[in-house]
Amino acid sequence: MCLCSLGSLIHGQSLSIWIDPQPGMKAFTYTALQKEVWVMTTDSFPEYITSAYNGDILKITIVSGKLQLTRNSIIVGVFPELYFWNADSSGRFRIQPEGSKKQVEYYDHLKVQIHKQQLRLIHDVWIEHYIPGVVAAEGGIYKTPEFLKVQAVCSRTYAIRNLGKYQREGFDLSDKVDCQVYHGIPVNMPALEAAVFETRGLIALDEFDEPIDAVFSANCGGQSANSEDVWTATTPYLKSTESYDQYREFKNSSWTYSVSRPDLLKLFSEYYKKPVYTFSVEPDYSGRVRQVRLNEDLKTVISGTELRRLLKLKSTKFRVYEHKGFYFFSGQGFGHGVGMCQDGAYKLSTLGWSYEAILRHFYTGVRMIDLTEYLKTPEADAVLEGRNLNQE
Repeated sequence: MCLCSLGSLIHGQSLSIWIDPQPGMKAFTYTALQKEVWVMTTDSFPEYITSAYNGDILKITIVSGKLQLTRNSIIVGVFPELYFWNADSSGRFRIQPEGSKKQVEYYDHLKVQIHKQQLRLIHDVWIEHYIPGVVAAEGGIYKTPEFLKVQAVCSRTYAIRNLGKYQREGFDLSDKVDCQVYHGIPVNMPALEAAVFETRGLIALDEFDEPIDAVFSANCGGQSANSEDVWTATTPYLKSTESYDQYREFKNSSWTYSVSRPDLLKLFSEYYKKPVYTFSVEPDYSGRVRQVRLNEDLKTVISGTELRRLLKLKSTKFRVYEHKGFYFFSGQGFGHGVGMCQDGAYKLSTLGWSYEAILRHFYTGVRMIDLTEYLKTPEADAVLEGRNLNQE
C-alpha cells in the first residue's frame, strides 16, 4: 500500500472503503478540488508520477489490462495501479463515471485498481470525514441535531467494530448495505456535519470494553426486539425496549400485505419441497413472528426472518388473518427491529432527550469513550490484532 500500512492508517483513525459509484465502471474522471494531489504508483517504494492542482481533470481508463492515466487531455502513461494522495488535510476530489452525469465528492485519498476487468476504487479516508457521509445516507432525512449525533456514534462504532471485514480484498468496508451505505460528502447539509462534529471520536463500548454491534432499524413498530429472538445469539445490550415509533407520523409504523391462500401455500410447498396445507405463526416477546409452523408439524418450520424474505415484507412484526381465500398481513415497523430504532430515536430527540440518553435507551448498559483513548487500551490491541489489520 502507498505511503503507509493499513495498520498505521487505523491508528491515524483512517479507513479504507471500497467505493462503487457505478457498478462495472471501466473509465472515470478524477477532478482535484483543492491545492495539490500527488499521483503515484502503489509499489512498496512508491514512485511519483505527476501532480494535479485545483480544477485539473485526470481520466483513468482500462487499456490492455492496465490503467491509462490522462491529465488535461494529455496521456501521462500506463500503470498497474494508481494512488492519488491529497496533500491538503481537508482536500477533496470529485469522481464522475464515464458516460454518466453522476458526480460524487470525497475527502482524502484514492487507490485505483483493476479487478475482474473493471475498475475498483478504494477510498482511504479519515474516519471523521467518512462518518458524515454515512449519517447522510443512513439517516440524514432527520434534521434534529440529537438524532444525527445518535446516528453518528452508531456509525462510528460500527466502523471500528468491523475494521478489516474485507481485509482479504484489501480494504476495510464497502459503501453498500452489507456494511454502511456511504455516498461521499453530504451535499448542502451543514447542520448534519456540525452535529456529527460534536460527537467526533465517540464510540460505544459494551461491558467487556469492546465496540458494540450498533445495529439499527428504520422503525420497530413500538417495541424493539431481543437479539436472541431474531438472530439466536444473546447480546446483553440488545434487549427489547419501547421504541416510541408507533405513531402515524411515521410511514413505516404500520403496513398491510395480502396474498391468496393458494399462492402462499404453493410458496411454502416449493420452499419445503413437499405439500403444505396449513400454517400457524408463533410470536416472540416483542410481537414479531419467531417462526412459522407448517402442517402443524413441530419439525417443519420456517423462521419469521425467512418468511419476511420470501414475501418481501417490511418486518417480521405482523398478524395474519384469513378472509375469503386470502391471507392478510397487518404489520408494524421496517427492518429487523434489533438495537436503535431510527424513527424512535428521532421522536425521543424531539421530546428533549439527549443523544447519550437515547443511545443508552436502545443499547442497555453501554458507555461512550473517545476513539483515541480506546485505541490505547489492551482491549483495542486485541481487537485489532484479531483482525490482522497490519497488512501491506
